Amino acid sequence: MNLVRYSHFIRNVQNPTVIVSFWGRLQSSFTTTINHDKDPSSSASFDDYPSSELVGYLVSSCGLPSEAAAGICRKLGSRASVQKARMIIDFLKESGVSDVHVRKAITISPILLSSELEKTVKPKVRAFLDWGFSARDVGQIISMNYRILRSSLEKKIMPVVSELRAFLPNDKRAFVSMKNFFFCSLLGHDVEKSIGTNLSALRRLGVADRSLSTLLIHWPMLLGRKPCALEKMVERVKELGIDKDSLMFPYALFTVSTMTKPVWDAKVDVLKGAGWTQENILLAFNKYPLFMTISASNLKKKLEYFDQELGFKPSRLAANPTRLLFSIEKRVTPRLAVRKILISKKVLKEREGSLAILDMKKDRFYREYVLKHKDKYPDILE
Repeated sequence: MNLVRYSHFIRNVQNPTVIVSFWGRLQSSFTTTINHDKDPSSSASFDDYPSSELVGYLVSSCGLPSEAAAGICRKLGSRASVQKARMIIDFLKESGVSDVHVRKAITISPILLSSELEKTVKPKVRAFLDWGFSARDVGQIISMNYRILRSSLEKKIMPVVSELRAFLPNDKRAFVSMKNFFFCSLLGHDVEKSIGTNLSALRRLGVADRSLSTLLIHWPMLLGRKPCALEKMVERVKELGIDKDSLMFPYALFTVSTMTKPVWDAKVDVLKGAGWTQENILLAFNKYPLFMTISASNLKKKLEYFDQELGFKPSRLAANPTRLLFSIEKRVTPRLAVRKILISKKVLKEREGSLAILDMKKDRFYREYVLKHKDKYPDILE
């Protein structure tokens, strides 16, 4: 399989920001439940008269609205302490954590403000900084993952780091894996044990080391799943026609991990409603599994656009499903508009297809079709 045309997508999933964005959407349906059911500060008895001193401090030091600050104090109840809060917040700021991340962290997990600085907070923040994480990275981690600062450094966090480093001796790749894991994982029960167990199980099932490396770099949180759940996902990928030694196997495993069978079936119904056959669907999934991570509503919208505006039939899209991940508003429509202008100016010929323009990288498109002609035809900049 020629993976060159997919390389820009594959590089995108190496970007922790992309991964964070995607995984955040996946977790959104249960984040509220976790925050309130698992964080002890969320279930603390509410004090009708929160400490005015602490409220004032949170407003002045973090820029929190007074109502939000009062809510945090109520959740802390008798554990509210201006002195502890000041020590925690001062330390985080001195470590380079931004006000935005501090605000988000204490809002999601108010109990952070009653934590022991020397015993609980400082060792973990310093460990992440020592491992090469930036202050911004640390801010993102503690503001997105309230369990981090409540998890044992020696018994949970460090074993995870050791497992990732053991399999990925390359420092840069191991660091990317660590970032992706701590940005996304909720550090559930026995996650530090599950990683090694799952790696061994996947090897026994015949998954190639290159696929395991891809999983660890892009989606290490998958290996923190319960082994029985991961084995079921492997079987599901096999049912969909992707062999364990395929380069697309890790991408397929991630894709099936993001949705339940009813959600998958709803997307299949959308595809079949647009004229796709089961063979078209399996071909597309084998070509680039990540196209199935698109929501059913967005998938329907894109299928209609490619059919009605461009005349793309199912077989054509199935042969290169990466195009379904293109943004209609930000990529497809603007590029086709530029092409139309250049055809009207006799710069391009009508037979010069739209596919090359749609598929090429952003920098090349801008250089060859916009920058090259903008002085003579300034309307292409619109």
